[in-house]
Amino acid sequence: MPKIDGMTLVKIYRANKDLQDVPVIIISSKYKPEIKVQAFDNGANDYFEKRFEIKGIEKELIARIRYHSNAYLSRLERDAGYKTLENEIKKAAEYIHSFLPSPIKNGEITTDWRHIPSTSLSGDSFDYDWLDDDNFIFYILDVSGHGIGSALLSISAVNVLRSTALSCEDFKNPTKVLTFLNNRFQMSRQNDLYFTIWFGVYNKKTHKLTYAGSAHPPAILLESNKIRMLESENFLIGGLPKVDFKKTTISIQPGSDLFIFTDGAYEIIQPDGTMWSLNELSDFIKNNNSQDILDKLYKHLQKLRDSVHLDDDYTILKIHL
Repeated sequence: MPKIDGMTLVKIYRANKDLQDVPVIIISSKYKPEIKVQAFDNGANDYFEKRFEIKGIEKELIARIRYHSNAYLSRLERDAGYKTLENEIKKAAEYIHSFLPSPIKNGEITTDWRHIPSTSLSGDSFDYDWLDDDNFIFYILDVSGHGIGSALLSISAVNVLRSTALSCEDFKNPTKVLTFLNNRFQMSRQNDLYFTIWFGVYNKKTHKLTYAGSAHPPAILLESNKIRMLESENFLIGGLPKVDFKKTTISIQPGSDLFIFTDGAYEIIQPDGTMWSLNELSDFIKNNNSQDILDKLYKHLQKLRDSVHLDDDYTILKIHL
């Protein structure tokens, strides 16, 4: 070829976005192994020795061309399938995000939250709403695993709670809510998936919070610049058919901030192999509480992980009572 050799041409193909995956067979009269190594290093898919004096060798060349052509066509079909799947997952992620409640910016109770999946789909969900003029409910749940299956179960659980026949009085009792969910979502019927949950109901008149957690991290209450861990030792949802769930009722000082979250907000494995602890999270909240604390925390976790991507979903809800 004038002004260019085959090796350079292969490099040009591989540097071109539109041509980088097109199969290239080098046909050459050079038989030295180091020449073949150079060809493959440059990105050639095959190397054919130009020895047409051998009877029938052209059939071998045709077979190689057919092999690489079929492989390339299969790759194009596979990539098209991946693209379609990617678009569908993107739509699902957008749906899940749109399913989450809007932050409450004004009123007697305000909320803020962050929901950043570690993959395109998250198994974390949360919701909150007024039951009546006095009682405000809120919860967060975390389905085991990641991906489509976990996301579907997470949204299903929220949907069930939103549309269920549970009465207003039932929702005021977290143990009834957890019992209902446990009966409805046994892991034996959910492809062995289970979830944890923290559920609370706050009465604005009495300033009392009644809550129950199901194998979920404790909520953190910041009250007069003091930390209270709202723990609960109930079993996870879906693990056993019959579980005796227990609730706790406490008084809340007006003006307090409550943080409920999944374990992705603190279980960060640092480069030295140590894991950030729940106590360190509570210290961070105490020392950095402000309007942008949720963003500050996420940036801090990225710094701890030494990566822009975390290993687990970052889901946290801040409620100003």
